[in-house]
Amino acid sequence: MKFGYLDYLTVNGSINFLEIGSGKTELDEWRYFIQDKNFYLNWGLSAYPEKNKMVDNITMTFIPFDEVGQTTVFDDKEDHSDVYKKYSQYIISDKSSYSGYFQELINFDEVGSKVKNQKLKQNFLYLVDICIKYGSNKKWEYRHNYKWLYTTKQWNEVFVHD
Repeated sequence: MKFGYLDYLTVNGSINFLEIGSGKTELDEWRYFIQDKNFYLNWGLSAYPEKNKMVDNITMTFIPFDEVGQTTVFDDKEDHSDVYKKYSQYIISDKSSYSGYFQELINFDEVGSKVKNQKLKQNFLYLVDICIKYGSNKKWEYRHNYKWLYTTKQWNEVFVHD
């Protein structure tokens, strides 16, 4: 058995010094690995907050594919948590920094401390609204990014080799 560097599992990050203080937030990593009772979600964010502003939290709302046409996809900077109450939501908070690459372990068929409203289903296609709460206590704005999540093992090889 060989041990050593696994280059296909590395994630490299960098800081763009020209963006510091610009207020730019960019979702730059999105991969997942489905298991029988849970899945690993790797996500990455490049955040360059303006002076006296910050990323407060990130809420991922899982909209079932068959309801995508019935739900508004938002491109404004407003809070739409009232519209999304009927969907599964995963809330990421209490990070000292949201810049970087992170891995979340999310269980299917469980509503708990981080998964709100309803359980996530296996073998299902979701449109995920990744909503970044950005600003200050004086004024918050909500930045929406969208990615697909297909909760089957079909794409697991892509997770390992990309």
